[in-house]
Amino acid sequence: MLYHCIMTCFWDGILKRLNENDFKKYKVPKPNNIQFVLFLKKNNCKTSRVKWNNESLTKKQLEENFTHVKDFDSNSIRHGYLCSTFEPFLFLTSQLFQVNIHHNFCGHVMKYTYNNDERVLKFHSNRSHFSA
Repeated sequence: MLYHCIMTCFWDGILKRLNENDFKKYKVPKPNNIQFVLFLKKNNCKTSRVKWNNESLTKKQLEENFTHVKDFDSNSIRHGYLCSTFEPFLFLTSQLFQVNIHHNFCGHVMKYTYNNDERVLKFHSNRSHFSA
């Protein structure tokens, strides 16, 4: 299921939950939206350490997520983002920052689990908006 996020709400929501310390291990300051997308693309990897709703991803899913991030046009972020309930950028965020993510889409929670019980980033969305 996809929904269209007006403007940069997807990127704003993720950045709202991340802090300066999250970026220290990469030796970069907390970025703005465009810098964040470029950071994700530069650090893109297959997210084999993240489970989705307690299930490991298949090789095909890992490859498709990797390709989605690699091929994403970073110049398009101000035109909205079609976020999925099985979202490649949330998988990547979970793995890079070693956090769990709970994405509540219209009352249905998708869990991206990195095995960090200490930190959970929570997001809410509907068919037109994504927020922290």
